[in-house]
Amino acid sequence: MKKVIIGIQGGAGSFNEQAANKYIQTNKIANAEIKYLYTSDKVLSELEAGKIEIGVLAVYNRRGKFVDETLAALMKHSKSDVIDMVAIKISHHLMKRRDAEFANIKQIVAHPQVFDQCKENLKRKYPDIGTKVLSGDLVDTARAAKALAEGELPPTTAILGPEGLATIYGFDIVENNLQDSDNNITTFLITSA
Repeated sequence: MKKVIIGIQGGAGSFNEQAANKYIQTNKIANAEIKYLYTSDKVLSELEAGKIEIGVLAVYNRRGKFVDETLAALMKHSKSDVIDMVAIKISHHLMKRRDAEFANIKQIVAHPQVFDQCKENLKRKYPDIGTKVLSGDLVDTARAAKALAEGELPPTTAILGPEGLATIYGFDIVENNLQDSDNNITTFLITSA
């Protein structure tokens, strides 16, 4: 049986991975394989090139609104169709490397949507720590978490994202549920060529 390759706008432990797994389970796709592509543009490029069969892209969050990265990619790539949508509840957790003292944290790294969803709590609870959106694949919070764990980012960096990243990379969770809304739902597009 041929594998169904599902490309996602995220890395291991990302919300995109959670949305892809929900889609796989709901549709009982026994032969699915997730390919981590980190950006919306890469997902749609690989879909158009026939390198993946299905793409998963975050498109809308009740708090952060539309995901600009995905909208820009959809405008650039017009050869894909939306075949389904998946919505999941999102909660963001502040985490750091175990060998780092929280008093030494200088920046929090995450996807821009994460900062939009946690804006008020970050301003109130951590006003003295800067926030930073990285570029390229590192725009993805899960990819940035991997970079932090592997020493590509300084240990003075904290990650704000899915709780599962703490398990995957051995991070300490500093604070749970920093999203401004308890009902923080994100919708993901399921696309095909």
